[in-house]
Amino acid sequence: MKNRIKNNILNVFENHSSIFIFFLSAVTVLFIYPSLHKYTLLVSSFVALLYCAYILFGKNKKVRTALLFMPVIAVVFFYCFISLSSFYPKLFLPSKTPMITLYSGLNYYNFLASSFSKMKLYMPIEPSEKLKSLDNPYDSEALNKNLDFRKFDYIMDLSYFNGRYYLYFGITPVLTIYLPFLIITKYFISDAAVTLIFGILSFCVALLVLKKIILKIDKNKCEFLTETLSIMAVGLSSVVCYLITVARVYEAAIVCGLFFTLLSFLFIILYVESVNQKKKNILLFISGLSIALAVGCRPFYAFAVFVQLYILYGFIKKKVKLYIYYFIPLAVYAIILMAYNYMRFDSVFEFGGKYQLSIIEMYNWEVPLKELFSSIMKFIYYPPKYLSGFPYFSIDYVIVRAILYEQVIGLLFTVPFLIALASIFLFFKDKNMQLWHKKYIAGLFIIGIFNLIVVSTVGSIYRYGADFSMYFIIPAVIMIFYLNFILEKKFKKILFQYVAATFLLISIVFNFALIISASMNMKINSPELLYKLSRFF
Repeated sequence: MKNRIKNNILNVFENHSSIFIFFLSAVTVLFIYPSLHKYTLLVSSFVALLYCAYILFGKNKKVRTALLFMPVIAVVFFYCFISLSSFYPKLFLPSKTPMITLYSGLNYYNFLASSFSKMKLYMPIEPSEKLKSLDNPYDSEALNKNLDFRKFDYIMDLSYFNGRYYLYFGITPVLTIYLPFLIITKYFISDAAVTLIFGILSFCVALLVLKKIILKIDKNKCEFLTETLSIMAVGLSSVVCYLITVARVYEAAIVCGLFFTLLSFLFIILYVESVNQKKKNILLFISGLSIALAVGCRPFYAFAVFVQLYILYGFIKKKVKLYIYYFIPLAVYAIILMAYNYMRFDSVFEFGGKYQLSIIEMYNWEVPLKELFSSIMKFIYYPPKYLSGFPYFSIDYVIVRAILYEQVIGLLFTVPFLIALASIFLFFKDKNMQLWHKKYIAGLFIIGIFNLIVVSTVGSIYRYGADFSMYFIIPAVIMIFYLNFILEKKFKKILFQYVAATFLLISIVFNFALIISASMNMKINSPELLYKLSRFF
């Protein structure tokens, strides 16, 4: 009897050692962040319950797939919760008219959609006489000395040219959602709703990209707990959650650019996997269209075009004509953007950045190398602000360009599993890995580095983290599965699983606390909800 019990225990440990490893990881997180014990217990209980269901029913592939949808649903629910909880209903729901408030950037896209519906390119807002009377409105010091944006003497972050206001931010969000929604419903959709929609879509597409790559690398059945934790970590660690809580024109443009770039990379994978040539041509066309739309959100995504061409070169170098399917949508949209720029600013390459009215000098923009390096370091390593009570951590404020006071936190605090990227050299040395996989992962990482440098020229502003974080997170998660696949010695494998699970769990729990902290404007919208949360956590 004793031997049977002992054998059963050993059998459970051998076949389900990951649950014991996860338990140790949870204890470790409790030890590192004792103030976050309720966050940790909540997340750990959810994951443990899923694993129990997996043990009972996981042999059925459909049930296993259904169980892996649970963390996806949990993340989407959290996105919706923080979005709906962080805004007044009137700011989230569609409205009959757009409006400008002191919250810079609110509903700018709706004003542009309104103009487009009337076949006009400029914003339907009349500049003040005070603004028109200035000799040089692009001198930020003189502008803010003589005019007050809080009294709407000028509209913050709009571009002013030849007596008209224009919107600097890319037109893709307007063409893909704001304008169609206005035409179909006769209502204006809110920035909060748009950011939420594209945030959910970006998360789902990122998971599809990961699934496609990981299944190619790890030919064995992926470890269930690692999959579950990875899904939640991707959803909570990419700064998309933060964009949802502070949604304005800036955040809508950022998350829209993220979505279309990830979508383009997904269609590249589908192109490689397809064997039907007609289908391949369509997939290549959609990939080109998607990256073109991304450039229409954030112009610096034009760099991603060269990265994708490098990835595709090995597949279509002998069929040069195939490039046309990728370039047609790019060329058409590039012509549209250049025409749009020329009709506004008399230059095909001017998006309106230097004509922006702001408290920062935009016309003669200069980026000191020292400040650029400082911004990059803050994005990578800048500690959170520690609080004595609920929610225990918050995103700290820093001075940007000696004027702005903006939030920022380093990725190594919010996404500690990025340390897995240190092993990427093993992946590239592995002769068993396909070359296109290496190019693909390297391409994502290079785009992340490039975007990090570009946004750092403006300063270390936390919302810009969404421009590059996902391009580090996806390769890092791939490396976690890759290392788990190649490690053969049992001790090393168990040790690695413990470290990976701990870092993934820290990312989930830590970001959970930070996003609740970032949603503190719930105190205005729903004080009862904030009180209940503070009582629970």
